[in-house]
Amino acid sequence: MKKLFFILLLLFVSWSHSVRAHEYFVSITEAEYDQKNQRIEISISLTGHDLEKALSDIYDEKVLLDSEKQQSKIENYLSAYVQSYLSIECNGEELELEYVGHLLELDDKLYIFVQAKSDKPKTIKISNSILCDYFPAQENYVHWSQGGKKKSLVFNSDKKHGTIEW
Repeated sequence: MKKLFFILLLLFVSWSHSVRAHEYFVSITEAEYDQKNQRIEISISLTGHDLEKALSDIYDEKVLLDSEKQQSKIENYLSAYVQSYLSIECNGEELELEYVGHLLELDDKLYIFVQAKSDKPKTIKISNSILCDYFPAQENYVHWSQGGKKKSLVFNSDKKHGTIEW
């Protein structure tokens, strides 16, 4: 009986560790220019507990994205984080990224939604260092759609800036 208990405990610990631990650190940012409303709509997807770690370190408190009690704080934290670690310049003008909201799915996938007013982008300079300070292997993919076409950039700890030309 002790052996069975030990084996089950070992399996549970192993399983619970594998649920939170992962080998790859990736964010995917999808940006699309909305010609009609003259704005750029952006969604950022990443692993929720990775950002919880970063926010907990930054704000020196335990941050839980699914905490109902912390929701107003979390909204402010996410907005500030995106403003600090993602910047976009279109046609020589730095864009003001407006936080729209976020969604945390059951599988710990976090989506952050932002937007910015802009004329039709011709030259887009992007700086993306999301989670690079916390995970050296972090890779941040940016896919920009405009006029039915898509261009992509990859950022990491060594490459935090890139340019897209239309």
